Parts: sequence; structure tokens; C-alpha cells
Amino acid sequence: MYVHYKLDTRTRIEHFFAQSVVECGTTLELQENFNYSIESLLNDNRFTKEQAEKYGYQKNNGIYIQRANKIHIGRIKYNGRYGNMPNTDDGYNFSGKGLFHLTFRVNYRDFTIKAREWGWIGEDIDFEANPKLLFEDGNYALMSATYFWKHNQCFANANDNTKLCADSITRIINRYTGSYQERWNQYERIRNAEIFKEF
Repeated sequence: MYVHYKLDTRTRIEHFFAQSVVECGTTLELQENFNYSIESLLNDNRFTKEQAEKYGYQKNNGIYIQRANKIHIGRIKYNGRYGNMPNTDDGYNFSGKGLFHLTFRVNYRDFTIKAREWGWIGEDIDFEANPKLLFEDGNYALMSATYFWKHNQCFANANDNTKLCADSITRIINRYTGSYQERWNQYERIRNAEIFKEF
């Protein structure tokens, strides 16, 4: 099984789970959270001031006086990119899900195709038609990450215990993230804990 997923060495498994921990957080949030404040959206150049004030949440003394409109936030963040159609809920529906937070319609489609080719799922499973499977079912949450790991050859960069290796994997998974150091820290934590020592 591990060979099939290209998680066939201790170092590869450690890099894989270090990336997963940062993508999902330590509480394993298997779906991207669009609960953004007005202030957060104002710092995102994809949102106008009017959109930020309309769709972001606002609190007064710790109490919500306006909830975030997560569907509209998802639309603005992701619509019109990588197979996501404009004027639809694609940006929300195909937002980050699974252990690696797979994003965009084109990736859900390709995941379905590859998972069928590799014999991981039957013809009755379609992640593009039912993207919620990636956070409602832990098996598919893990499978989506192993698909991304294998399909994008992350494993080829996961053969050493160095920050250079960790950074090269991060560039594949989430190039523009600000969490390069955090991912390396998680790798070191997992390595030092010897969780996969017997592998």
C-alpha cells in the first residue's frame, strides 16, 4: 500500500504528514474555513472595500453583529480559475478539502480520473460531482492527499531530512504560502518524535 502511494520510506511519510498538519491544522480541519473578518478581507487584494464590508464578519465586544458570507468569499477568492466557472458557487464548492486541501474544479476532476485509473475507486465515485466527499469521509480526505503527492511527484523531493527538501515540497503544494518555516518545524517535530521510526 505504502509503495503504491509513494509513501514508502520513513522520510517520505514524515514529510507527507508535516505538510498535512500545516494544511489542515492540528485539529485536522478537512475543509477550508472562509470565516474571514472585514479586516482580513481588506488585506486581500482580491476584495474591494465594498465587498470586504459586505461579506466579512464583524464583532462588537466579542459578539457577532455580522456573519461572514462564506459562499461569496469563496466565489471571489477562487471563481474563474482552474476550471472554476464565473457566476457560480464553484469557488466555495471546490475550495480546499482533504488533508492537503485540494482546491479548484480541475483538480477534483483529475483526482476522480486518476483515482479510477489507479483502481482506488469505482466508476460510481465522482469527486467533481460530489466534492464534499473529501471532508465528509476520512478515507477520501487521505486519498486526495496521496493523489496530489503521487500525481505531482512530491515524493521525488522527499528523500532527505533537510529544510531544502521541505521547502521544495511546500512549493509544489502551496507555493505562495507564508508557512515554509512552520512546515519545516512540523517535519522536525514529527522526525524527533520518532513516530515512524519502525517504518
